[in-house]
Amino acid sequence: MVEFLLSAAGLILKNDVLNSKEASEALDMVGKEKEKLRKQAALNLENLQFCKDIHGFGSFDPLTSSHGFQQGKGTQPGEKIMVYVEVENVHCSKDNGVYESMLSSNLEIHDSNGKILNMAFPPRIDRSRAQRSDYHLTFQFRVPPKLQPGLYTLWVSVEETGISGQVPRSCKKSIDFKVIPSTPQPE
Repeated sequence: MVEFLLSAAGLILKNDVLNSKEASEALDMVGKEKEKLRKQAALNLENLQFCKDIHGFGSFDPLTSSHGFQQGKGTQPGEKIMVYVEVENVHCSKDNGVYESMLSSNLEIHDSNGKILNMAFPPRIDRSRAQRSDYHLTFQFRVPPKLQPGLYTLWVSVEETGISGQVPRSCKKSIDFKVIPSTPQPE
C-alpha cells in the first residue's frame, strides 16, 4: 500500500499536471488498490430515498420528505412505496471471466414501540463481464393494511454473502416516513 501511494504521489507531484499516459497509469494503480481496499472496507448504504420512479443507478425521482403514504382499507394494502439505496464497497469474485456479487436484504418497519413488520428479500446475484463499482437496490411494496396513520421508520439491512473465503459483511440504514389516512376515491 505504501509503495502504491509513493508511486501515485510521485506521478502527481512530478508535474502537478499529468499527461494522458501518466494519468492513465495513475488511474490504473488507484483502481487496483481500490479493489484490495474494498474487500476490507465496511459495507455501506448511501442515498436511501423514497421515490416516485427509479430509472437506474443514481437516476431516480425522489419524493419530498413531507410525503405521506396512504394507508390501506380493511384488508387491502395502501399506497405503493418505492425505495432506492446505493450499496458501497461491494466485493465481487471473478470466475471464468465473470464477476459476481451476492447481496441479501431485509426491510423492517418500526413504530415508536419497536418492530412491527419484517420483509426478507431473496439474495440478488449480480453477474457482469466487467467489474462493477456502482451498486444500487430497489424495493417496492405497498403500505401494509395493519399500519395506522402515524410516524414510522423503515430499516434497510443488506448482507454481502456467497463470496468464497470472505466473512459476510452487513450494514443497516434507516429512513423515517409517515402513513396518512386514505382518501376516498371518486366513483
